[in-house]
Amino acid sequence: MANYAKQAYVAYMDISLLYKETANGNVTKIDILPECISYAFIQYSYENVAVTPIIVMCLTVSANIYSMLTKSFSYSKIKLKISKENELSNMPLRITVVDNEFSYQPANTSPNYAANFETNNTKDLSYRQIIIGLTNDKMTNAARTSFGGRNYCNTMTSSFITNTLLAPLKNVTKNFVIEPVDKDTNFTNLFIPKEKNTIYQALYYLWFMKDSFYDTGFTFFIDFDTTYLVSKKGKGYAPNSAEEVNVIINIQDISVTEAVNSGFHKENGAIVVNVNTMDCSYNPNLSSEKVLTNITVYNDVRPVSNLEVSTNNSEIKANPMQKNEFIRSANPGAMKNELETSSVMVQVMKQNLDNSIFTPNKKYVINNKTSSMEYNKYNGTYILSSKRELYYVRNKGSFTPTVSLIFKRIQNIEQGQAIINSPSTTIEGNQNSFLKSGTKTSSANRRGTVTKATIK
Repeated sequence: MANYAKQAYVAYMDISLLYKETANGNVTKIDILPECISYAFIQYSYENVAVTPIIVMCLTVSANIYSMLTKSFSYSKIKLKISKENELSNMPLRITVVDNEFSYQPANTSPNYAANFETNNTKDLSYRQIIIGLTNDKMTNAARTSFGGRNYCNTMTSSFITNTLLAPLKNVTKNFVIEPVDKDTNFTNLFIPKEKNTIYQALYYLWFMKDSFYDTGFTFFIDFDTTYLVSKKGKGYAPNSAEEVNVIINIQDISVTEAVNSGFHKENGAIVVNVNTMDCSYNPNLSSEKVLTNITVYNDVRPVSNLEVSTNNSEIKANPMQKNEFIRSANPGAMKNELETSSVMVQVMKQNLDNSIFTPNKKYVINNKTSSMEYNKYNGTYILSSKRELYYVRNKGSFTPTVSLIFKRIQNIEQGQAIINSPSTTIEGNQNSFLKSGTKTSSANRRGTVTKATIK
């Protein structure tokens, strides 16, 4: 049954300085008024080695607090709480999304000048602006756990990932979203090199050199309450069946009211977000110098396929530069399809959303519902590449949450087909199927097969 209840969120922040003048000094809690927060944003880079969120805040504080912030950051902490509530609800419930202590670092670019505030027609020059970056030590230290230089005996891939590599995070995040592996190898003796001194490096070494546990690449990320390890198939996965894993983003004409209004709704088991064309951007030519033209895919230690990678990058087409990379995968077609569409990016912005719904384990479908066929190029299935949550002052003590999302297009990985030019992009079982065009299939499913695909 469809659920059309509209949801639009407002955010609140509480911030304190836990001041310590020296390493062994006493802690003094100094509350900073919400009105002193000019803006804040949280960066989530899901395809980067920085596997934890990074928070940046711009504060305008008294000269005394400014001095404390700049002189004591080696010992002091920031206590930050961010909460949200649905302002369209008849009985709004405030939910805490971040409640942690953070180490902080003043930015080198922080303006060292007095901000001009007017009170009773006089200028108060006792306030200064400072930009600080916040990191969670508990999350960062756990992510840096080293597994290198050791042998691990008689272990399956899935067990090694869950019980060994991710074990340091069990006291860091409450929840785990771990997509089941595509290939579960029994290792009699597994050696991780000494230089693999983070969880991500150990995972990548296991996937690239030892066991392609997902047919595609993977995303590993430690969020404030959940650790994610998922493939890049874009099918959507959640251990809890009650969680919606399908997100539909409808691109609407700017004249359509629902596209301009803030918020989102749920329909037929999917989260539906309507955005207008002014809040979308499409770029098929990102990182042109890094686009591959050839890949050699290995299964275990023997080459399975040598594949030419077809890109939609005009610069590469005009002046192709041969660049080959060796990749380990049990499914050459899956890796080929992921790489061929990795340069197609779509950026979407929207206000007053519950930003926590955008996580790397979701299936994202972008659907053109405008009157122009121009936006059909957006249609398709995507994975979430990065997310930036921005918080701007709304009223006294409250903030408007805005989210900027960058999606990377994927193809139908299992069948090796491009998903484009669909007039009605949908979720499986609820609406019509994709129309598929530009189909390329791979016959590289046995050892020794060499498959060629012409660069378009």
